[in-house]
Amino acid sequence: MEDCAKDWIRDRIEDGTIPHNPLIHGSKAKRPARLWARFKSQFHLLICTNDRRHSKLRKQMEKTGSQLQIAVTAAIGASIGPRIGVPATAVLVPLGAICLLILAGVGKQVFCDEATASMTLGDAGDLEGTNYRV
Repeated sequence: MEDCAKDWIRDRIEDGTIPHNPLIHGSKAKRPARLWARFKSQFHLLICTNDRRHSKLRKQMEKTGSQLQIAVTAAIGASIGPRIGVPATAVLVPLGAICLLILAGVGKQVFCDEATASMTLGDAGDLEGTNYRV
């Protein structure tokens, strides 16, 4: 009887009659995979394209990005300065900041290339309803 009830509930989850709750029904239902695929497609649009839906967020990121660079550079300098001395800090901190910028730029490009290839090949999951055009 219990197996019959579990099968009935599983069928209702799959056809959408009963909403999915991972705490109750486990994580094998389709909804989390679709949600993750949609999130990835929107994140790709934000980071890798100039889609106007995310233009406001992109502008905010640009404003805070330069402030974040200054804060990270200052934090690096403050943490290593006492250990290596002020003259070395004056040389190493800008080099470290340049390395972080290069790493961020290359990382972004790798993400965009991989996400585009994945979505083109259909590995991103069900993108139905995301308005994402491949």
